Amino acid sequence: MRIGKSEAQKIEKKCLIEKGKILHSENLFRILAEQSSDIIFISNREGLVIYVNPALEKCLGLKPDEMIGTIQFDIIHPDDLNSIMNAIDTLLSDLNAPVQHREVRLRHKDGSWRIFDAVGSMLTRNNVIEHIMIELRDITERKKMEEELLFIKKAMEDSSDAIGIKDLQRDQFYMNKAIIELFEYTPEELRAAGGATAIYVNKDIAREVLDTIRAGKSWNGETEMVSKSGREIPVILRADAIKDEKGKTVGIIGVHTDITERKRAEVQLEQTLERLRNAIEATVKVLVSALESRDPYTAGHQSRCAKLACAIAQEMGLDKEKIEGILMAGVIHDIGKLSVPSEILSKPTKLTNLEYLLIKQHSQSGYEMLKHVESPWPLAQIVHQHHERMDGSGYPHNLKNDEIIIEARILAVADVVEAMASHRPYRQALGIEKALEEIEKNKGILYDESVAAACLRLFREKDYQLT
Repeated sequence: MRIGKSEAQKIEKKCLIEKGKILHSENLFRILAEQSSDIIFISNREGLVIYVNPALEKCLGLKPDEMIGTIQFDIIHPDDLNSIMNAIDTLLSDLNAPVQHREVRLRHKDGSWRIFDAVGSMLTRNNVIEHIMIELRDITERKKMEEELLFIKKAMEDSSDAIGIKDLQRDQFYMNKAIIELFEYTPEELRAAGGATAIYVNKDIAREVLDTIRAGKSWNGETEMVSKSGREIPVILRADAIKDEKGKTVGIIGVHTDITERKRAEVQLEQTLERLRNAIEATVKVLVSALESRDPYTAGHQSRCAKLACAIAQEMGLDKEKIEGILMAGVIHDIGKLSVPSEILSKPTKLTNLEYLLIKQHSQSGYEMLKHVESPWPLAQIVHQHHERMDGSGYPHNLKNDEIIIEARILAVADVVEAMASHRPYRQALGIEKALEEIEKNKGILYDESVAAACLRLFREKDYQLT
């Protein structure tokens, strides 16, 4: 049967159209493949590579020409080779086989291993499998990030600190095991209770923390939290902003350290210290009474000296602990005079050199009496040093400057002022002005300059009175 010219032209036109479609499809595929950031391999049924796109060089450092016409199974990690071969066999054995999806490690030209997400599919013509196409997407960095996130998550879960994270954009919470156990809320329960504010005893602190974080700063301090059952829990809270790549605050991470036991221990310690203070005060009263019975002048001097020393310490801004120590030491600083014969202490005439040497021993004797007394303050050391002088001319060890503790330097000035201003069996009182002249004349020489200045301010500007 002969085909007419008109019919032949129709057939030829149809063939040209089909060929054009094929060429267009092939050209379109090539453009897409050439521009793709994923590696695209096409191999025949025997595994021979017939095409690979330029992404190969970017991802594995190999040029496409190095792969085309070869079978390159040697770039596949040995532990992944069987999985890839099984996937290829599955595709070649069945036209209806599903797309194969695997993770595979491929060796870079520099010897390192990169991780790829591999998708294998068939290229068929007239229901015949002609080629296998494998698309490979480099997920090395993603896998690394996933591993880091898993590590961080594991560390958070294993942490004894209660860690909570609030996603400000999605209004979601992440809470580790410790925080759920501590506050008794699940993330869902906390959201239903009104958010993280629910666990704060002081809602103003909650707002302060949130405002601080939104300003891109950290909040760190002690506060009180409350559990779902109403148990109040003292914690140290460290709250930090989580920021995106543009520096915008997108979340909050809070680390809560339960300090209930520490607070309980602090209370017990304070109670122990209070008992110790009471015991020391009782001991001091006994010692003062013993000294009063032998020398009423010395006892009154100690009391006035202790008050003045505390006033000087307050004027200098010393802390409460140091001031308490100065008070305790002040009222017994001459306790060593118990070892001095009472007739010398109350002698109404000038002392001989020998008698004066006996008197000078009282600071050493006082130290020996107090050195084994348990105390939160350096009582023995203060008593020992209260006659030392800044230039080294004092006694018993000729200490200088910072070798003398600040409490003893304060007590030294108070001791001189009270002694000169008050009556003694062997002389009349010299008066407060004479005493202050002595301090002013020798400040920075015999007496600590800052201590002397504080003492002078008390009397000349604040009208302090010895009582």
